[in-house]
Amino acid sequence: MSDEDPVIQTNLDAALSKRDAVTKGYWHDPYIQYFVKATERKTPEISRGYYARVQGIKMLLDKFLKVCGPECQVVNLGAGFDTLFWRLMDEKAQFKSLVEVDLPAVTTRKCYYIRLRKQLLKGIATEDDDVRVSASDLHAGHYHLVGCDLRELDVFEAKVVHESGLDLKLPTMFIAECVLVYMSCEESSALLSWITRNFPNAVLVSYDPVNMGDKFAEVMVENLKQRNCLLAGLQACTTIKAQEERHCFSHCYVLLLPSCKRAQCQK
Repeated sequence: MSDEDPVIQTNLDAALSKRDAVTKGYWHDPYIQYFVKATERKTPEISRGYYARVQGIKMLLDKFLKVCGPECQVVNLGAGFDTLFWRLMDEKAQFKSLVEVDLPAVTTRKCYYIRLRKQLLKGIATEDDDVRVSASDLHAGHYHLVGCDLRELDVFEAKVVHESGLDLKLPTMFIAECVLVYMSCEESSALLSWITRNFPNAVLVSYDPVNMGDKFAEVMVENLKQRNCLLAGLQACTTIKAQEERHCFSHCYVLLLPSCKRAQCQK
């Protein structure tokens, strides 16, 4: 088993939990079924947690697109089997490009599923679009899926910027949904510094644990250790202040899940 295998497994765990929550009616997602099969039912606590997680990111992304679209870009770091692009297409959202990045082992599977399912394939390209596909990468119209390690910044830049045709000057939202915590603080700092240096109009939405000093956190960390899944970036998740200070952006705000739930209820 490679060092990447436990992290790759977290993508499958998240996708299965999201499919279960969708099956229960927490939110609508007709595309998740094409990436993972139905599995055992999760607890209500897990389903509610994923609901808040998904809706919190949706709320911030939709606001970004409303303010900055159509001349804007989205980069989904550690995208896994995320179905965000197809939701945006169904909603006729306006943006220039959406790039999904994950380890090649993950993007290879995603490429396979996209090519296998016409429901996915028809969403990413029209007859006039040039579709380029390799084992782990796919480029078509507004959609780009690239396989690379976020720690290898030279490869990351080549694939995300040059091969995907991103414009460094355009407003760009980077999404990191439970990603940075699996990188060491040095590695995530290098990635965040690269983003702020190269994208002057960038915004980052990062979903990661916080206040990781209590008993609940200890149990969670120990459970992950038993699965050989280490949270290399745990040091940056000890407090809210630590999370704020780890980012390289001019402004940083921490929004806890209860706040996301209240915002959705008010909406």
